[in-house]
Amino acid sequence: MSKKIGRLTLFLIPIGVAVNLVGFQLFAIMLKLPLSMDSIGTIVVGTLCGPWAGAIVGFLSNLVNCITDPTAIFFAPLNIVFGVIAGFMGKKGAFDSFIKALVTSPFYSVIGGLGGAITTYLAFGLDFDAGWLSVVLGIPLYEAGMPKLLAIAVVRLISDVPDKIIACMFSFLIIMALPVRYLVKLPNGERFIKKRKGEQADSGAA
Repeated sequence: MSKKIGRLTLFLIPIGVAVNLVGFQLFAIMLKLPLSMDSIGTIVVGTLCGPWAGAIVGFLSNLVNCITDPTAIFFAPLNIVFGVIAGFMGKKGAFDSFIKALVTSPFYSVIGGLGGAITTYLAFGLDFDAGWLSVVLGIPLYEAGMPKLLAIAVVRLISDVPDKIIACMFSFLIIMALPVRYLVKLPNGERFIKKRKGEQADSGAA
């Protein structure tokens, strides 16, 4: 398996899990913010190493997060999907520039928001979580006549927009910060090497 995936990819998988763990523990558990911040490592590894590596990071991240939040395992399929999508979108140039990364974030937000609402419904029934966004927005929308599933979806979608914008921005910055000597050893690294060479050539010409 190490020959098929690559040693550096295998090395990055636990690092990606650690990044997700730190983000989730800091923002969701300690600060109690309506942000999961558990997909940065998934997106980075998926973008650089391919869909399978991203999917592995996504699954292991939610598995580890179960230590402090047992419900995290129910949302593992979403993080797996994020990793798979990152693998394919990385090849298409989704993180070639800051603007492209920013434009990509709503795509993850929609999947996370709607997928999160469906997961909540399937795992816990039609009920709101204990977050303050549910209290100030979800419950009032439901009491005003909106179907509960739709109200839950609205809450999930709104909370996922800033979460995925931040995740995509951090992912882009991490990818851009990696040295070429590491990128050249990664399945999708060549794309970003060519991007840098193109920017250097344009800069030199100017």
